[in-house]
Amino acid sequence: MTKTEAYVFLGQVRGCDNKIRRLERTIESLRSTLLPGAIRYDKDRVDTSPQDNMTEIYAKIDEYERQLAEETQKRTNAILKVDDALSKMKDCKEQRVLQEHYIGKISLMDIASGMGITYRHCVRLRDNGVSMFAEVMTHDG
Repeated sequence: MTKTEAYVFLGQVRGCDNKIRRLERTIESLRSTLLPGAIRYDKDRVDTSPQDNMTEIYAKIDEYERQLAEETQKRTNAILKVDDALSKMKDCKEQRVLQEHYIGKISLMDIASGMGITYRHCVRLRDNGVSMFAEVMTHDG
């Protein structure tokens, strides 16, 4: 695995997180349209009955909830793979930076502050860690 491929692999967790958040927001928005406050009645009398969109909305919510479950499973699998590879790395500092940044979603600035190191040193640890991660992944297949 190349270093670029390692960055992409590690980024899978964050990518899944973004998709999960988007799906959750969409589901919440659709559900809010089903609340009584979202129903509007026409003041003009009409001889035709209003179109029922609720069935379509429930179907869309169901579809998005299935996608959410799939994306959550993908995220779980990605975390397990990343964690397994990280556990095989020798340098604890590099391992910690990758763990906190890619799985914990903590910024490098906050990681550096928590570890008592400079931001630049934290970036070096991440870069070296990604190289080591790529080697581990190459040997493990």
